[in-house]
Amino acid sequence: MAIPVTRSNVILAAFIMFITGTAAFASDLKDETLLQGLPAGFEVGHSFKRPNLTMVEMIPSGESVQVWSEMVTTQIFHNSPSPLEHYFGDMQRSWSG
Repeated sequence: MAIPVTRSNVILAAFIMFITGTAAFASDLKDETLLQGLPAGFEVGHSFKRPNLTMVEMIPSGESVQVWSEMVTTQIFHNSPSPLEHYFGDMQRSWSG
């Protein structure tokens, strides 16, 4: 049975990947490097880098970032002064309407 692709499920999946992939080891890491390949059948739809943020949006090949059935987003916050809880609260409010 497939899990429906909804904004809430996308946010939840990103949150789980972030927490399980980084939080357990965050106190031991310094100048870490993220090695991430494209999921099978996906391509980079959009990416950008700013001094405090790097973001990559990956979508199924042949789709666009405006019209997509699935999306994997990676956000890397560089030297963020805000606690992680503020980010999740802001994200939740922005998706609530």
